[in-house]
Amino acid sequence: MTKQALRGASAIAFMLALSACGGGGGVNSTPTPTPAPTPTPTPTPTPTPSANADLVAPLVSETFVNNAVAGTASFPANGAGTATAAKSALTFRYDASSNRYSVSAADRSQNFAVSSRDAALSNADLDVYVDKSGNRTDTLAVRKNAAEKGTPDSPQFQYAGAAVWQRTTANSSAVSATADAFTYGVETKASAMPLGGTATFVASLNGIATYADTALGLKGGGTLNIDFSSGGLTGNGDFSTYGTDGGKVDTSNWYASARIASGSNAFSGSFTIGAPSNPAGSFDGRFYGPNHEELGAAWSWNTPTGGRAYLGTLLGRDLATLPANGGLDALRVNEAFETTGMQAQYILTSPTNSYMQRITSLTTPPVTMRYSEDSDSLVVNQFAVVSDVALTDAIRDAAASNASFDVYRTTKTETFGGVASEYPIEIRVLKPGAGNPTIALTYTSFATWSVGPVPSLYQSDVNETVLAYGRKTPDGAMPRSGSASYAAIIQGITTVPVSASATQRPYVITGDASLSYDFAAARMSGVMRPVATDRDSGQRYELGAQNFAGSSIVGSSSFSGQFEKEMTIRGIGTTNGSINGQFTGPQAQEFFARWNYGMIDPVNGGTLNMGGVMVGKQTQ
Repeated sequence: MTKQALRGASAIAFMLALSACGGGGGVNSTPTPTPAPTPTPTPTPTPTPSANADLVAPLVSETFVNNAVAGTASFPANGAGTATAAKSALTFRYDASSNRYSVSAADRSQNFAVSSRDAALSNADLDVYVDKSGNRTDTLAVRKNAAEKGTPDSPQFQYAGAAVWQRTTANSSAVSATADAFTYGVETKASAMPLGGTATFVASLNGIATYADTALGLKGGGTLNIDFSSGGLTGNGDFSTYGTDGGKVDTSNWYASARIASGSNAFSGSFTIGAPSNPAGSFDGRFYGPNHEELGAAWSWNTPTGGRAYLGTLLGRDLATLPANGGLDALRVNEAFETTGMQAQYILTSPTNSYMQRITSLTTPPVTMRYSEDSDSLVVNQFAVVSDVALTDAIRDAAASNASFDVYRTTKTETFGGVASEYPIEIRVLKPGAGNPTIALTYTSFATWSVGPVPSLYQSDVNETVLAYGRKTPDGAMPRSGSASYAAIIQGITTVPVSASATQRPYVITGDASLSYDFAAARMSGVMRPVATDRDSGQRYELGAQNFAGSSIVGSSSFSGQFEKEMTIRGIGTTNGSINGQFTGPQAQEFFARWNYGMIDPVNGGTLNMGGVMVGKQTQ
């Protein structure tokens, strides 16, 4: 075993600090506990509580109920190490008078003064306390608690806590270590446990993975589904392991299954890593909080062939207690939206101000739209075009924005032949919400963006994209009877017109559409009324009504179809075009669709490929 591996084995505390980062984003985390304040003398002093109402500091003295697992590892200087993990028992106490934690197991114990907090190992989510004596180092890593609830991707915990106590002993021949992971807190009274119903909890997983030559921190997440009627609990998720440099090492899946003891807040079962069919480890925990809002469990697992041991903690919070997104104008938590769109790619030759098509037809781009808690904004990504652009106020063009659209401007750098150029990016987003005078949508919207050109370059690429996005209607929530009519608007682009001077840019397509849908038969029909606008002159050309129809499967929230009239389109051939749609909202209140068709150039004659999106809502 190398000296580097020995150092890695003795640096588990650092990795525990790392592993906690996945647990909750540091939303106003609880400060280091302080002693209970001495009451101001009065004729009738307020007594100090005998137990904590939650784990948010300051804490009063208490020996906490807990569930624990223990691991042992030995890393010899020469040869492979060994490691095991299993269910265990310990005592965990906070003493307010001495301002310290105490942890004791069957064969060892240790006190940790709050003043021993290691600032370098601690972070926004974790307090790490270190006590050294000779060649022995004891480390206690305590996850911070908060009154704030957090979000589904970053839950916070008020009543359930998690900690790991590690002891390492190092000498010239080996490093030996014990690690005790445990959850604790303010448990739910047995009388407050529900006798029926179900719940989904979001889970935060942290721990240690011990290998033959080193130990790695791990962090992950998942969900737990609980049936209070039967007492059954099942869960699954994934986690990643991390080295001392913070780099991800590997990723795996976890699975848990347990049963709630009758008349109790406690549960016990099995925990498995890799595949559900693998031999099971231990999984024991209980519910916390006055209304079973949270849970905590300690888990362990050993590889079937030996050589690796895993142990850690799992904290969970009832999803129903966490914030959720409303409409697209009331986003609070991370969400990835369903998307579809069309893209045009062409080239500007600056000296002649002429345009030519890079790709002969419009294409469907690989693009995503999501809301990010980190930036508190929409984030758009299109492979090789725009990379995770956060649509924040910092890049919003207030002068260009209005009641219907928000406009954002930024740049990206492209290097060709060793020369770097700044490509301008303009992004327009249809505002969702009742206040939009163009169309008031709740679950659906669209955006357009252009990248380029760079006039200082002889030739530069131009990419134009139109994207529809929204919250998909679950198939199980789709109506299966009746029908509905929808009013929509369209937004689109075209290929480059063929003109003698080649100086005409592609048209912008706008307009409106109507769609009718028979839910019982899963059939749709509609009409689109596109208008082509010359970008240079501003001249608008109505292209006439374009009828379309299509079908789906009863109960499916997506549909497809084609246009009624066949058209021969330059660069494509003879086609009826296509329309591919998605219902959005809880029960198909809205929809978006991608359409691809052709048009006769009103200025130069001939045909062009035009395509884009439509977004709409029910009118009855």
